[in-house]
Amino acid sequence: MSFDSSTWYSLNTTGSSLVSSNALYTGNGTLGSVYLNKTVDSVHYWQFYSMGSGQYILRSLALGPNATMQAAAQPGKGTAVTIASGNIANASLWSFTSWGTADGTYYLTNQANGTGLHLDVNPSPDEAGLVYMNPDISYSNQGQRWIVSSIGKVTQTAFSQVSDSNLP
Repeated sequence: MSFDSSTWYSLNTTGSSLVSSNALYTGNGTLGSVYLNKTVDSVHYWQFYSMGSGQYILRSLALGPNATMQAAAQPGKGTAVTIASGNIANASLWSFTSWGTADGTYYLTNQANGTGLHLDVNPSPDEAGLVYMNPDISYSNQGQRWIVSSIGKVTQTAFSQVSDSNLP
């Protein structure tokens, strides 16, 4: 699977778009939320920047080129998905794999967590709309079936590369 790094995309599932928070509000301004919403603005514009070998970093237009979607274990909460600024690590690298079905959907895995976890919508009423990495990997999980749609061209120069200072 290959995506154009010079295109903005939306990721949709269960009738809603994957969005980032519009501010990095925790961890001294280095972390933000990733969740579902029906909004159509810059918080749901994602760049899939190729890092080679079929892996991408996902960057949100709203938060700029130095913030990437990441997955990391959270004590007592499983594996949470956040948007974070700073260094790019395995937790920032994502792969898209087609389910091989007529609906054209994909599942997403994260380099740091391996293929045994898929990006999914959290079913807990306490965390409604948040996404996480789910070990129950099956096509029947609606929240793991992601539709990728092209939105437009990336015209912001800052998104044309990855800062060397962010690479491990």
